[in-house]
Amino acid sequence: MKNSIQDILHRLSIGEIDSEKAVNLIKNIDTNSDVVRRKASKLKIIVVDKKENQSIRIPAIPFWLLSFLGSMGLGIGSIALRFSKNLDEYPKEALKAINSKDLRKILKEIKKYGPFDLVDVDDGDGTIVKISVF
Repeated sequence: MKNSIQDILHRLSIGEIDSEKAVNLIKNIDTNSDVVRRKASKLKIIVVDKKENQSIRIPAIPFWLLSFLGSMGLGIGSIALRFSKNLDEYPKEALKAINSKDLRKILKEIKKYGPFDLVDVDDGDGTIVKISVF
């Protein structure tokens, strides 16, 4: 299941599917109905660079706060689109492609699947990036 959600979100990020299709695909993932899962409520981000002896550990962020901050960021981004002439094409397209309603839908669906690692990257040199839903 974890890989399915990651694959769907990757397809969304590269523009292969839109947010509505992503939500529908996540909804249709077959979950084991025998296992009782608690809903996820937070997202935690950890980035560790052992070569540089640095780490970033962002405290767990509740989904309601992610939704609120995401909506604010998208609102500010849409204002920036109107007034900025020097913005690269990729951010422009990304800001046009998603709105706060889509973001709330995606977060709601991810929340349903309980705890799992959304991103888990270890490059072997001591650099780790981990985003966990719990």
